[in-house]
Amino acid sequence: MLGIGHYVSIVNMKTIAITIDEDTLKAIDTLVRGDAGARRKGARGPSRSAIVRMALAEFLARRRRAQRDEHDRQVIAENRERLLADAKGLVAEQARP
Repeated sequence: MLGIGHYVSIVNMKTIAITIDEDTLKAIDTLVRGDAGARRKGARGPSRSAIVRMALAEFLARRRRAQRDEHDRQVIAENRERLLADAKGLVAEQARP
């Protein structure tokens, strides 16, 4: 049964066409069919479209994370000397009796 939020998200989706290699398509179809125990009970996995959406969402999240990490590395590199001086000062302060 689809909830209202799920229905709204389907309505707002766009249909696209993609080209995919045969091995990847077979792997997706295996996920759609589900495992042997689920097949005996008539259950199925997510649809092809759902699998592609999930994979793209994960890919995009990894890309955003990588971009944030790169930005953080740049900020640290640009402020390396100041950060090093601050760290040395904190260590010296903590070492005082």
